[in-house]
Amino acid sequence: MPSHRPLTAPEAAEIQGALDAACRALTVSAAASPDALVEAVRDYLDGLRTGRRRTRKAPSALAVELGALWGAQVVRALGWAWASVEHAEGEAYFAVVSPDAGLVAYPLHFLNGQLADPARANTTLLLFNMLVGGNVPPTAPGQYVSVG
Repeated sequence: MPSHRPLTAPEAAEIQGALDAACRALTVSAAASPDALVEAVRDYLDGLRTGRRRTRKAPSALAVELGALWGAQVVRALGWAWASVEHAEGEAYFAVVSPDAGLVAYPLHFLNGQLADPARANTTLLLFNMLVGGNVPPTAPGQYVSVG
């Protein structure tokens, strides 16, 4: 069963730095509404996929930046928290976790998948809207059901 802990100060600074870089790349303000910022992530990703937009950043770096921005909006909109989620096999990943740890999303991995496969549907806005709308599987506290 997974467990989680709050991010350390250096880890939180890493996420904040990636979020700031994403805001610069998307030319948006971090103070914009969560809906507007998730739409900006979706539009930017669509632009990359269609070739209307180009970047010199490595896909892995871009996934971290866009994932940090997307995850921060889940935190803002739903009161979730950034955490390091450790799995039984000893691997730990940055994630956003619901207050009761019933749900967990892995934004950096989610955006990496969105960037890696252009044939895959761009579900960045859809997943966000489902979470905000409460359209999620039933969970028990501490269950860590992965969404995304």
